[in-house]
Amino acid sequence: MAKLDDEYAPLTFRLAGILQHRGYGWSYDEIGDVYGLKGKSVREYLRRAYHLLGVDSVEEAVAEASRRGLIDLSGPRPVPRPRFSVDVPAAGVTILFVGGPADGHTLDLNSPEPPLAYQIPMPAPLDAWMTDPLNASPLETAMYEPLLKDGLQRRADDGAWLYEYQPGGS
Repeated sequence: MAKLDDEYAPLTFRLAGILQHRGYGWSYDEIGDVYGLKGKSVREYLRRAYHLLGVDSVEEAVAEASRRGLIDLSGPRPVPRPRFSVDVPAAGVTILFVGGPADGHTLDLNSPEPPLAYQIPMPAPLDAWMTDPLNASPLETAMYEPLLKDGLQRRADDGAWLYEYQPGGS
């Protein structure tokens, strides 16, 4: 990319890289994605570059840096990665519990696929502690499995996966 060891090397490696990407025609935001910067910061870096190179615009800075051999635009041009809006939801699934102690509750999981089953930890009923405190389990679980119809897992109208309570699954 840059030969920063010669007498015409007023640019840091980072600044030369930013200038080179601008020379490829990348936007400020696309360059910022590569360097972990905001578009405004990229613009400030480029202003610094053309000040250091003694020119009046980014276009002139690209041309001057290329002329001095600080950047090389002759090779293949990299393509910026596609940008995604912050409104794109994270990959995950929502489970809607049907029946049992969690009936009607939902759970968002950070997983691309719904689980094969789901256990919910629950405190033991108070009457178990009152009748047999030495043998009462401090924690029980409620088991939920996918609700199937014709062998396929069902979904609610809102897209949540339906999981049905399995009595005796603790």
